[in-house]
Amino acid sequence: MGMRGATQLLGVGALVFGIASTALCPEAGASRPAATSQVVGRVGSLEVLNPFLPDPASPSVAAIYLTVKDTGPKADALVAATSPAAPDVMLMTENGHGSFGSMGMLRQLRIPAHGQASLAPGHDHVMLEQPTVTFKVGQTVLVTLRFRWAGSVTVKVPVVPLSWILRQ
Repeated sequence: MGMRGATQLLGVGALVFGIASTALCPEAGASRPAATSQVVGRVGSLEVLNPFLPDPASPSVAAIYLTVKDTGPKADALVAATSPAAPDVMLMTENGHGSFGSMGMLRQLRIPAHGQASLAPGHDHVMLEQPTVTFKVGQTVLVTLRFRWAGSVTVKVPVVPLSWILRQ
C-alpha cells in the first residue's frame, strides 16, 4: 500500500482522533506530557515519555504517539523511526483541518533545549505501514527512534484500546 492508500485508510481514524483531541483536549499537540509521565527510554539528554499505539481500525496501518523531553542545553530533533513490526515506518503530519485534511511526511520533530515536543492524536505521529503482525491490546511493539544529535533509542510501545486516546 502506498501513501495514498494509507491516507485514505487513516481518514476515518484521523477524523475520530481529530474530533476527540480537539473536543476533549484543545491543546492536543502542545508540548506537554500526560499527567502521569512515564519515561520508557533515554538517549543523551532526551527522555521518551508515554508512548502508545491505539488499537488500529485497519490492519494495514497503525499510529504511535509519544512525547520527547530534552533535559539538556542543546535542541535536538526526531528524524526517523524503525520497527521490526512493519517494513515501512515514517514520521507523518496531518495537513489541513477537520475530516478533509490530508497527511504528509514530517521531516523532523524538533525538541527544544530544556523543553519537550509531542506526537499527538490529530497532529503528528509515527506511522507503521503494512505491519507484519496483528496488534492486540496489551501487547508491546518495539520502535527505534533516531535523533539528529543524541543517537537512537529503542522503546516498548503498548497497544491500548482506541478509547484510551480520549484520556490523553
